[in-house]
Amino acid sequence: MEQLKQSFYLVNTGILNETSSYPERLLYATRTGAVLLIRDNDYQAFRNNHFHLLPQPVYDQLVDIEALVPSSQNELDFLTSENKDAIAKNKTLDIVIQPGASCQLGCHYCGQEHTSKYMDKALQEKVLNRVCYKLDEMQPEKLEVTWYGAEPLMAVNHIRDLSDNLISISKAYGIDYVAQMVTNGVSLKPKIFLDMVTKCKVMHYQITLDGTAEYHDKNRYTKKGQLPTFSIIFKNILDIVNDPGFKDLGATIMIRCNVDLNNVDGLEEFIDYLAGHELQDKIGFYVIPIHNWGDNKAEELTGVEKNGFAAQEIDWMIKLMDLGFDVDILPTRTKIVCSAVKQHSEVYDAYGTVSSCWEVPYTPMFKNTDFEIGNVNIPFKENVTTTPMRDWNDDIKKGETWCMKCNLLPVCGGSCPIHWESGTPACPSFKFNIEDRVVLEYVKRKQLVLS
Repeated sequence: MEQLKQSFYLVNTGILNETSSYPERLLYATRTGAVLLIRDNDYQAFRNNHFHLLPQPVYDQLVDIEALVPSSQNELDFLTSENKDAIAKNKTLDIVIQPGASCQLGCHYCGQEHTSKYMDKALQEKVLNRVCYKLDEMQPEKLEVTWYGAEPLMAVNHIRDLSDNLISISKAYGIDYVAQMVTNGVSLKPKIFLDMVTKCKVMHYQITLDGTAEYHDKNRYTKKGQLPTFSIIFKNILDIVNDPGFKDLGATIMIRCNVDLNNVDGLEEFIDYLAGHELQDKIGFYVIPIHNWGDNKAEELTGVEKNGFAAQEIDWMIKLMDLGFDVDILPTRTKIVCSAVKQHSEVYDAYGTVSSCWEVPYTPMFKNTDFEIGNVNIPFKENVTTTPMRDWNDDIKKGETWCMKCNLLPVCGGSCPIHWESGTPACPSFKFNIEDRVVLEYVKRKQLVLS
């Protein structure tokens, strides 16, 4: 029988109830994303490598969740090999299309430079030809398109035309087609939304609201005259989700809240505001601290301190749960951290530039760098050995980040590769509140069982 050892990839909480006759704690195995409630005496035997003292059911559970792993196994090699294998076997071609370079908003933390450039018919045709080239090269089972900007809905007719062609191409190749959109929501009127869903098959939407009007409008205002935008965007969302036919469409809306010093004090008020409009079962919601985009120094100028954000995030999660929102508390095993690590995924902008990541287009810092892998105006074959992030798992093993020494690597995957590539540590907030999250997840599951 092979000898076993403790996995490096573990998180344990403190004792849950100090007054209990049989004190227990929680063990979170990040290799599987599993949580185990374990008596403290069994935990002590486990931590001291006295595996023979463990009751057989406990021993078996520790093996099942990969808290106990083969002694001979190099865990980092094993995990990165799993990740690379998942990437190689993935059957979805991810493409991001930025049909225009224009945006109505002048958000202070945006790293892009916006212009009035849009994809003309000739460029659209070249993008479609490039997609066909990638389909022939990869032979996927699904084409997944993300409409992104600047602001994609400022090029809504381009989206309609391209969608018609992409849907037809997918049918011709006998593959599934799915689409999503990242939009500021200003132009997402109910008629546009219905058109995007029913004709363009855009089923998932991410819209940013940085709090109630008082806070949102400090961050997300128009370029012309810095006019407020909250009331416009929120009305659009309400009109869409309160339509009697919304649920039957099967589309989803996720509200993202970018948090900085301008709005952090208003998050609880915002959560109450969303609940007051009975959005619990109509939208998703998550918060994320602002970050540097290119070299705009947004994080340094108005960013929140990571430990402080992480502590408050737990309070926001509890509030959301108490008000009936569904909350993703614990991260799960992440083998493909983002599309940038997939050899065939590409981003096309309004100039025809092809990039490996959607933070690259229109961002001056990345212009004429290896992050731009070509242009559809000139036929090319990518040299994946020179494209940043394509060998991300090997980069982790080389120690180019501190991820190889982190017990959260299996559920984090290195977070955002381009931030590391840009010299900015990309650690997610759960690194700083993971023990509290484990306890909160346990409480949530216990409540579901009791209910």
